[in-house]
Amino acid sequence: MKVIANWKMHGFKEDYLHWYKNLSKTADENLFDDLGIAPPFTLLDECKIHQSKIKLGAQNISHLPEGPVTGEISAAMIKNSGANFVILGHSERRELHTETEEVIKSKILEASNHNIHPVLCIGEPKEIYAAKKTEDFLYSQLQGSLNDLNNINLSIAYEPIWAIGTGDVAKPSDINKIHSIIKEICSREFDVKLENIIYGGSVNDQNSKEIFEQEHVNGALIGGASLDGHSFGRIANNFFEIHNG
Repeated sequence: MKVIANWKMHGFKEDYLHWYKNLSKTADENLFDDLGIAPPFTLLDECKIHQSKIKLGAQNISHLPEGPVTGEISAAMIKNSGANFVILGHSERRELHTETEEVIKSKILEASNHNIHPVLCIGEPKEIYAAKKTEDFLYSQLQGSLNDLNNINLSIAYEPIWAIGTGDVAKPSDINKIHSIIKEICSREFDVKLENIIYGGSVNDQNSKEIFEQEHVNGALIGGASLDGHSFGRIANNFFEIHNG
């Protein structure tokens, strides 16, 4: 999946079918194989019931396989619920739940061991961006999450923290440069198969086309703009136009 809807802590059972109907009215169905949705855990079964070609994912998993860890959800559990990808290391998890790179690495392994595709989120805070130290910061995140892993297939979502939910978007040319750097680091340093590098951070149907035009941008991780099926559909159409036009 290359264009992913991350619903975060939004949505009830009745919302998905309405969302899916609006998406189907708006988006070119030829693109559905490239789309993914990561709803709250409570909606995984509901989404599975109405699934067609859209890939189903989770927003997080535990770094442990099972056990007495109240409130956690294992990779095996989300696999059993129909998920085939998982978002890991999102900046909100790092900040609100103090997730370390070591924990994120364990989650990548858990996902991979259960045939769930990891989507690793990395991105710099505003002070790092302002100090022009983005590349060093991202290298450190990648080193902590991917070092010593062997033959892992994953995607990476570059999400500058200063752009998430703020309305600020990095310049498309800067996004392209960072994605190119990430690809180079991964191919040089780590034993991973990088399927896609996607961008996240206040992406919407107005700015997505220019972002998708960049050579090294393979898709997007969409937050707020993904909650409306029509809006997400227009973003999907922009992707389809650029890559299949």
